[in-house]
Amino acid sequence: MIIMKKNKIQIYINGKKKNINSNCNLIDILKEYSLINKLVAVEINQEVIPKSRYKTITINKNDKIEILELIGGG
Repeated sequence: MIIMKKNKIQIYINGKKKNINSNCNLIDILKEYSLINKLVAVEINQEVIPKSRYKTITINKNDKIEILELIGGG
């Protein structure tokens, strides 16, 4: 019996290797890290991504994603 592995790709999130499904978008990543309703800044391969594009950005193999959570304080 052959078991098919789901199509996984390797990416980097804040410098750490991560394997994700190949059809993930940026919203999926933010959901996984419980950041969907938080103030965050996201950069993919050194390009800042506007929030308006989060749903349409597809994650590709070896993408380097930086996620910064914005926290208020004094």
